[in-house]
Amino acid sequence: MRNIFRKKKKTFPKVFAFMLLVIALNILLLTDGVYANELDNQNKQLNVACKIADDVCHR
Repeated sequence: MRNIFRKKKKTFPKVFAFMLLVIALNILLLTDGVYANELDNQNKQLNVACKIADDVCHR
């Protein structure tokens, strides 16, 4: 994992795609009742993840 962030821009898209994949899978596994609330939570988590990833990328 440490090596991914040293290379910065080359492997960054792969890391980002992987995060999106994980989040998409989480959304698919949710039950219908909790779907709306959990979707909001997933969006917040995604925004946080994007900010962290941007910080890492621009260091």
